[in-house]
This record gives sequence, C-alpha cells and structure tokens, in this order.
Amino acid sequence: MGAGGRVGVSPAAHELEPLMQAGGGPSGVATLGVLGAGTMGAGIAQIALAAGLSVRLYDPLPASLERAERAIAAGLDKLAHKGKLSAEARQAAAAALTLVGEVPALCGVDALIEAVPEDLALKRRVLGEALATVGPEALVASNTSSLSITALAAGLPHPERVVGLHFFNPVPLMALVEVVRGDATSPAALARAAALVAEIGKTAIACDDTPGFIVNRVARPYYGEALRLVGDHGASPEAVDRALTMASGFKMGPFALMDLIGIDVNLAVSTTVWEAFYGEPRFRPHPLQRRMVDGGRLGRKAGRGFYAYPEGPGAPPPLAAPAASMRLAFVGHAPALDRWARACHAAGHVVAIFGDARELGPEDAWDGGFELGDAPAEERAARRARLAAVLPGHAWLASDDMAVTSTEIEVATGRAAWRLATWPAGIDAPTGLEVAFPPHAEAGLQAQVQGLAASLGRFAVAVPDLPGLVGPRTLAMLANEAAFAVEGGVAAPEAIDAAMRLGTGYPQGPLAWADEIGPERVVALLRGLQAALGERYRPAPWLVRRAAAGWPLADAPASESWR
Repeated sequence: MGAGGRVGVSPAAHELEPLMQAGGGPSGVATLGVLGAGTMGAGIAQIALAAGLSVRLYDPLPASLERAERAIAAGLDKLAHKGKLSAEARQAAAAALTLVGEVPALCGVDALIEAVPEDLALKRRVLGEALATVGPEALVASNTSSLSITALAAGLPHPERVVGLHFFNPVPLMALVEVVRGDATSPAALARAAALVAEIGKTAIACDDTPGFIVNRVARPYYGEALRLVGDHGASPEAVDRALTMASGFKMGPFALMDLIGIDVNLAVSTTVWEAFYGEPRFRPHPLQRRMVDGGRLGRKAGRGFYAYPEGPGAPPPLAAPAASMRLAFVGHAPALDRWARACHAAGHVVAIFGDARELGPEDAWDGGFELGDAPAEERAARRARLAAVLPGHAWLASDDMAVTSTEIEVATGRAAWRLATWPAGIDAPTGLEVAFPPHAEAGLQAQVQGLAASLGRFAVAVPDLPGLVGPRTLAMLANEAAFAVEGGVAAPEAIDAAMRLGTGYPQGPLAWADEIGPERVVALLRGLQAALGERYRPAPWLVRRAAAGWPLADAPASESWR
C-alpha cells in the first residue's frame, strides 16, 4: 500500500464512508433498467418498484419475463398484505414495471443493474450492448457475486461508470448490498451507487474488488470445513449441521444451506475464488462437491442433495431422559468453567469447583470430573492427570481442550473420556451441546452424557473425535479469513462483521465472535490444526499480532497502518 494508505479500510470503503455516514446523496435515479429476469433480476426489480422507481426489466426470453412478472406481483401483494405498501403504492408499483425484450428499449434509463448468469463473457456482451443504448450519464452496475468488477469493466466502454452492486438472495429479504469499486470506478459512480442502495431500502457496505468480495470470501470456511469433516473424517452431514445450528447458533447448517443455494452454484463460487487466489489452500474446493455435482445431486432444485427433498434435514431425536442428580467436580480457571458449573447446579446436580485437582479427596464419590479452561498444553495435561488420579473408578473425565482428542485423553489418563465445546460463550440459549467420544466409547458413557445434556435442556450432538471439533474449528477459520481480509484491505473490521451478519444471517460477525472467545485461543487452535492438517489452517499475521498484543479485533482502529 502506498504512503498515506490505510490497511483495514479499502480505498473503496475510505471514499464511501463519509457518504454513508451522512446517509448518502441523491442517486439521480428515477428509472432503473434491470438486465436479466431470473430470480435475482426479479428481486431487484421488485424492491426498486416498491421504493417508487420505474423499472424496465429486460430479458430476451418471453417466458422468463412472464415468470418474473408473476413473482414481482406476488412479492408486491405480500408487502401490501403486511401493510408495508399501501393499496395505492401497490397499484403504482405495478404500473411502473415495463417488460422489454429488446436492448434499445432501455434507452433513457438512469441506471442499469445487470443480473445475468455468472459468465464474464456473457456479462460483458450484455452490458456492452446496453451501454451503446443508454445515455452517457447512466450508472452501470453488475450484480456479480464472484467475478472481478475490474475485469468486467475492462471489456466495456467508459469503465469509470461501472460498479459492483452485489445483492443477496432472496433480494426482498436480505438487507445487505456489497458496493464494489473496480480499479477504474470513479468516486462519483461509487457515490451514486451507494445512494441508490439506500434509496431502495438496503444497507450498503463498501469493499475492494478482491475475489469473493466480503461475504463470499469470508464465508468459504463455513462450507469448506464442513465438507472436510464429512469427506475426510467420516462425519455425517446431519451431525455437522446440528452442531453448528444447535450448539453454535447458526440459522442453517452448511449442508442444508448448500442444498438451498445449489451445490453446483456453491462449487462454481468456490472454484472461482480458489482460482483467483492462485490455488490458495484455504479456498480449495473439496472432491465431495464435484462428486455431488457429477451425480446430479444439486440440492433442493434437483430433489436430492446432501438431503432428500421435499423432506430435507430430519428433525433431531427427542431429548434423552434427564439424568438424575450427579456429583460433578470442576477443575480449572475460566469463565466457561463457572458458567457450566452454575448450569449443572441449577439442573439439580451436586457441583464443586476446585482450583486444582489435588484439593479433591480420594473419598469423594464423584460421577464425573470436568477439566475446563485456558492454560498451556502441559498444564492442562497435568491437570487432567491429577483429576483422573483422584476420581473413583467408575467416573468419567470431560475436557474442553480443543488441541487434543478424547482418545488421547483416555490413553493418557486411563479414564473414560469425552470432550465438549464450551466456546463460543456468547450464543444465547443454544439447544445443543457438541460432544466427542473416543471411537470405542461404551454406550453407557454416551447415555450418561446424553442424560446430563438433557438435564440442562440440551441435546448432545456427537461429532468425530478431531482437534477443534466442529463449531470451534469452523469459527476459528471464519475469524481467520476475516482477519486475512482486513489485512488485505478488503474492508474495515466493523464492515466485515456487519456484512457477515446482514449477508449470511450469522448471529455475530466472525471478528466479534473471536473477541468473545479470545483471539489468543483462536490462534492456538489454528496453530494446532496447522500442525495436524496443513497450511490451510495457518493463522493470519494480523490476527497473530493482535492476539499477541492482547488487542481486540472487531473494533480495531481503521487508521492502523501495518505496512
């Protein structure tokens, strides 16, 4: 970055921030042209009509225009039924839609938004034809989700007029629009685009023109880790989805989400981002994606993907019978220890917290012991060994150590062992508890853990016995990719977190999540995964630096200079 540049806020974000903070200026757009009458084009047309704009919706296929007209009418009816659009405004919106099958009919529009399939040559051709028709003042935008705005504009006349406006599906419901500046995009075009986004009721978040922009880049680990857990380690899609929804608070699991998006679409975006980063291991698609696509198992639209449809993911089994009062010893030092001890006590279990296992007497008839909390690996191993030595013969040992496996704990201590995920700590009222048993764990141990979880009002979601489990591993990788994006100048930390909340429905932004967990814990887990599984898991330098300094991530000053 040149002198005076700011890492953490991209040039696009830097120029757009004052405008966005002031609420934006008028876009000068009264008539909008939309190129492409598919799902995205129809959605964009609907929200523009609802906002009072006139819309000319172009598609060369009459059948596509007819389908779009019906979908738009249904969407406007729904808004009117909910009281979000008056009867008069509903009627005016319908009258303001013009369906066109010829490009010259777009002459005179104030702005164009292209929403045709993700093919660079196709987009250039369609936009090139439209640019030859519209006036010299018209704003030109592409709704691409993964193609470079710089590359797209380079094939067009007047590249300074071209900007990215990445809407999210379903357009009427999703609040976010990523405003993407190509290398040639003028500040005036960027300002008009942001103002147009505000005028149609969406939230504009600026980002630089890098592969995947913000959301499609930072979200890649959500799918990538899930695919590796299933394809490389034998987890089931149901277990991964339940761990992330029931125990980590995501609205939809990655496999159900891939089925909804279309596994072919997800593979295409994954491949585009991976190739754009010249084979970076963090983005490498998984062979399981290709096998699903080659087999025609594309998700909901094909009737079968990772799940069969219309049934979709099955409901989790009912809660086990709550365990009777158990005697539980807690050893360690961490907020998570206190939180879980209090929850167990509230559920009727006899609980004691000790600073060190040596405080436990051999006569204490504990049913199980928890070793929880942060400490160096050697200290945690010693703590578990002391705890195992004083527990009675029938008692099990549980740990939230993400760096080891339950099998390793069992071998080291000679004690029936299992692990639980205690982070993230900030999820409100999760319904599940993510747990991992050794492969040979007895049914009795698993039944005890299910009963203990049920007494806490939770379902114990069993996942493979791997370092990082599912939720912590996924969250660490999401935070890591967000950190790489910050350091690369894609957008400011707060913009990345806001984009991920608005564009994906995540309960929190990944950087805010990492702050709750503790950046140093995230780095430690990533380093452990890197040692075990390779360079895909190397931590971002920006994340490492801030963790070492004890500095937060989500509210890092935008004025920081790292280079």
